[in-house]
Amino acid sequence: MNTFEDALNVFLDFCEQDPVFSSIHGQLLSVRGVDFESWYRARMATVGSMSGSGQLLFPTDAEARMALMYELLRRIRAKEFDVLNFSVPFFALGTSKIDAYFRAFNDAITRPLVRELSYRLQDASDAIPKEASEIIPATTIQIIHQATNVIQQSAVGNNITQTASNSNTAELTELFNRLEQHIRAQVHGELLQEQLEVVAAARESALSTAPKKGVIKALLGTLPPLSDVLSIAASIIALL
Repeated sequence: MNTFEDALNVFLDFCEQDPVFSSIHGQLLSVRGVDFESWYRARMATVGSMSGSGQLLFPTDAEARMALMYELLRRIRAKEFDVLNFSVPFFALGTSKIDAYFRAFNDAITRPLVRELSYRLQDASDAIPKEASEIIPATTIQIIHQATNVIQQSAVGNNITQTASNSNTAELTELFNRLEQHIRAQVHGELLQEQLEVVAAARESALSTAPKKGVIKALLGTLPPLSDVLSIAASIIALL
């Protein structure tokens, strides 16, 4: 219980900021057909009056499972969910010890996600050419094959230099539309117009031919720290 939040912060910061894994982060956010809200509503509909009565089922498709597990971790970090309050309806543990619920959560969600990512990263590592001068193909880094934001990139040798071009205009447009909707619903008065102007400026920069990630991140960082706003902003940054 006492170390979970710190470990989660380290894990998700790595996923979002590591030069290679940030691409995988974007892939996990873009798996086709994954709708976290619909999945969560369906799961909560199975919860009865007793602890552990809910059915915590994930899709049988491995990539959809990974995407939902990853999004759940991101939302816990954003304070949309609390680990204990999420776990009690789904785990019948026969104990009131909080640590037991954290362990059950990790056994059911965190460890399976990391294990599957590890398998795929090992496969990607095995596919990397052994000669330092050989070009590493973009498909080596695309380990989530149902993702809609395949990044075209190349990497050469041990001192890897990457160039990338995003084909995420549709995804970015949708995210900015959702962001604007949440701002309109939750911000009022004079602050609303100010925040809408920030969103418009960030949108214009993100959809330009040469988006400046630092500028966009700084603009989005001025938005109110609401959980859904933070989540969408993180998704936008991940796609740049």
